[in-house]
Amino acid sequence: MFAYTTNTGLDSLKLIIEKLHLRTWWVPDLICDEVLDEIKNYYSKVSIRNYHINDDLTVDWSTVKAYGPSSVLYLIDYFGEEQSHLGYHYSDIITIRDSVFTFYPKREIRHNEVWFNSLRKLVRGVTGSLILSTVELGGVEASRTQQLCLTYDELSIREDNKHTVSVLMPEFSVEHHPTIPTLCPLRIKNRDEVLSSLDFKLRGMWKNKYKLNNKLYQELTFLPLDSRFSRQELVRRCDRIRELAIAPTIPII
Repeated sequence: MFAYTTNTGLDSLKLIIEKLHLRTWWVPDLICDEVLDEIKNYYSKVSIRNYHINDDLTVDWSTVKAYGPSSVLYLIDYFGEEQSHLGYHYSDIITIRDSVFTFYPKREIRHNEVWFNSLRKLVRGVTGSLILSTVELGGVEASRTQQLCLTYDELSIREDNKHTVSVLMPEFSVEHHPTIPTLCPLRIKNRDEVLSSLDFKLRGMWKNKYKLNNKLYQELTFLPLDSRFSRQELVRRCDRIRELAIAPTIPII
């Protein structure tokens, strides 16, 4: 096992790309513009293919066509929910696990896997990123220990806030089970209309400057769950969103 530290998640990604750029990269069709910017900076040397992310933020494995040692599979653990790829482990390719909303991996790093996080996504004002890898990347080797200042009270408040949102907005909440709750993703069919009508600011999804074909770019927004917001304020925000929002269409199976 190799371990490295950098200042940010993007710095970690740059280090990974420098080592693995002479490959075909399979990336999800729901991805942060900044991440794709970094990968595309090596465009002349990197071949990029997309696979699909379902409405519940899981991978549509039927669209993943990554094979052979010249491929990289880029997985995103959206909002701290580790992607399940039981039965879909590709031992002959390199898998990158983008876990910026996670403090530490829930399971052991497998052969040909690279995992990284970003502490500032978990706690405001904190910097640092840890890479754990079974692939040697070069750079500064580090301890596998990170310092994260998150009190029990803060963690308890976030858990309570997550539960509150899921109870008040079940038709909009995307089910996820992070170790450290940070944001609660919401799917809203008329998201842009709702966001423009609120008396508080919520972020939309990534801008999608590369025009990837996933409707979640137009439907997702996030409620922060940290202790800056009292339960009373969180309930008020949920109620206001519910007044304006149209629930997404659930496909009939």
